[in-house]
Amino acid sequence: MMSDLVVVFDFDRTMIEGDSDDWVVTQMGLAQIFNQLRRTLPWNSLMDRMMEELHSLDKTVEDIANCLRLTPFDSHMIEVIKSAHSLGCDLKIISDANQFFIETILEHHGLLGCFSEIHTNPTFVDENGRLRILPYHNSALAHHGCNFCPSNLCKGVVLNDTRTSALGHGKKRFIYLGDGRGDICPTLKLVDGDYVMPRKNYPLWDCIRSKPKLIKAEVHEWSNAEELEKKREERDKGGTLLDGIIEAMPVFAKELVAGGVAGGVAKSVVAPLERVKILFQTRRGEFQSMGLLGSIKKIAKTEGVLGFYRGNGASVARIVPYAALHYMAYEQYRRWIILSYPDVGRGPVLDLVAGSFAGGTAVLFTYPLDLVRTKLAYQVVDSSKMNLQGLVRSEQVYKGIVDCFSKTYKESGFRGLYRGVAPSLYGIFPYAGLKFYFYEEMKLHVPEEDKKNIMVKLVCGSVAGLLGQTFTYPLDVVRRQMQVERLATSNSTEMKGTMESLVMIVQKQGWKQLFSGLSINYLKVVPSVAIGFTVYDVMKLFLKVPSRDEAVIEVIDLCYLGHMS
Repeated sequence: MMSDLVVVFDFDRTMIEGDSDDWVVTQMGLAQIFNQLRRTLPWNSLMDRMMEELHSLDKTVEDIANCLRLTPFDSHMIEVIKSAHSLGCDLKIISDANQFFIETILEHHGLLGCFSEIHTNPTFVDENGRLRILPYHNSALAHHGCNFCPSNLCKGVVLNDTRTSALGHGKKRFIYLGDGRGDICPTLKLVDGDYVMPRKNYPLWDCIRSKPKLIKAEVHEWSNAEELEKKREERDKGGTLLDGIIEAMPVFAKELVAGGVAGGVAKSVVAPLERVKILFQTRRGEFQSMGLLGSIKKIAKTEGVLGFYRGNGASVARIVPYAALHYMAYEQYRRWIILSYPDVGRGPVLDLVAGSFAGGTAVLFTYPLDLVRTKLAYQVVDSSKMNLQGLVRSEQVYKGIVDCFSKTYKESGFRGLYRGVAPSLYGIFPYAGLKFYFYEEMKLHVPEEDKKNIMVKLVCGSVAGLLGQTFTYPLDVVRRQMQVERLATSNSTEMKGTMESLVMIVQKQGWKQLFSGLSINYLKVVPSVAIGFTVYDVMKLFLKVPSRDEAVIEVIDLCYLGHMS
């Protein structure tokens, strides 16, 4: 729906090709005095002074208007504005030009009626016939705390006020078109579901490229008005219902779907290796002396092809809720840390702490699915006889995810669904910290010109994650054994706390058991990450997800989901 859209334009160099102030000054012969004074006066005061100079030269307001009517205005932009207005979009302008200049130009091109609001520096003609230009903000708002905007007009303040008013009239999403440094502030005020359209190779575009994590809105760059009109024409051609749904999805939802599909496909491809790894970690008796190839052959013979994917459904089902919770919790923790502990700053330490807390939160809410995944993977069911191999007699075959949930809850209650969660929570901080350290350390040895290369980020992120897993792997083994303790006939002693279980495994099974199955992790990393990233790239194109460097690391994390999370 277009009727819920508010489209906000900057004016100079966005709507018109040049700067209206520069145009008037140059065309009316004031360039020399303008250049002499421009470093001594604020821009708004400088333009008011230029109007005084024109008045002293006997130039009338109508002379200024005639000059403005000659301002270059791309015909493609005119069509874009008229089309957006006809589709029901609410068009507004927020500009540091001035009321007289903007309204004169728009009226000349028949566009003034297309805009519901124009927020700019007000003007009036005094009793002497001189055009006066006043600041938009009064003196009380002169110090609005914005480092990007001049004191006379903070576009971010105006955008917030405009949003409050628009929401009251049922408008839900904003599109902001801008180019300059003054457009950075309102861009930072945009939220998920909004769009920002920076003009390519202008200051706003440069800023967004250098600090993409600061931008919550979906970014669509453009070079000129003709390009904008082509995008408008493509939209007018219409599309399928699916196209409409995709277009309406916020960026976060698109990334969630793309990441979920990528993680699900990657996990499914390496599911046979993951199944064997869990059997090794939990000391499944008949698999201990077989090795990887022998175990794969036994599963194929005993359970058939489907045996390789036992428990994989729960693992895949966990991806989207985990990622969604992690994303939302990360933003909340980050905001809370900034407000409560401002000395932490906004650097990598903040990201590490907020990310670790967010990971812990996501684990707590989705852990039962991980427990079910392990229990289903642990049981070995003869596909022809449908009996259990090596389970206690009273234990029944879990028929699926829901059945496993139900029987676990009946047997042990709510606590049973969280058996083994402590090692996961203990491992989150060291895993995240080590992964972060190794990633940053590897980047130090990468040539400066290669640091933004996607493949370099992919390799560094994969290796960092693998090294982080290696150092925290013993906790993963403890978790798996605690999860299946009640199913294993070999466990005569109850596993209690994390440290007690760790010591018991070393005493009874040997220290090597703490790293059982680790080599399988090394085998999984290349196909898992390569497939995950490839699928994500395809989904990104299908869902029209804007490129974002951080997505590389996030996809890797989804492929690794299950270790310490």
